[in-house]
Amino acid sequence: MEDNLDYSTDAWELINAPVSSENFIVSVIGDDCLELKIRTIEWNGVCTPVVIFVAGPTLALDASEEEINAAHTSILNNKRYFKTCVECSKLITAGYFNTDENYCMGCAQSNHGVVY
Repeated sequence: MEDNLDYSTDAWELINAPVSSENFIVSVIGDDCLELKIRTIEWNGVCTPVVIFVAGPTLALDASEEEINAAHTSILNNKRYFKTCVECSKLITAGYFNTDENYCMGCAQSNHGVVY
């Protein structure tokens, strides 16, 4: 399967983007399947977020719109990829969460004195 993914997405824009299929899920059509890729955030040091793609579900090329939508919903509801901050109540990419807590890095800085 050819990697023709757009890696130019600004990581800070992605962190602040609403969680949606359009912003976080990319369909890659292969020779014999449709692979869903999920945009997420990793950190290059403590101050530099980087956009990466992780493999999601693989569907048949002839998957129905209903099957594709169900796969998208499953991804968007998966806490491995997206979490709701207990303090600001925003649904955010999991890569922007304080490592051991249930609050995002923004709340960690604003409310808990964490310095990154």
